Amino acid sequence: MGRIAGTERPIRHSSGTMEYRFITPGRKGKWYPTLEMAKRFANRIGAGSLDAAGNFVAYRDTVLEERRAAAR
Repeated sequence: MGRIAGTERPIRHSSGTMEYRFITPGRKGKWYPTLEMAKRFANRIGAGSLDAAGNFVAYRDTVLEERRAAAR
């Protein structure tokens, strides 16, 4: 971590960690720390499901949204 000039406050550098969620025309999922978790819980909002082989099948009009995770 670096420091902001003239203060004792540390600067947090982004680790590049991403968060994922699925969006349908009527609902938005919560943010998950991994894509695998977002896929696992997508069925709760009607965004998709896992087939018998464990592959994710997105439903029509489902969108995957990504963002950088906020520093904690």
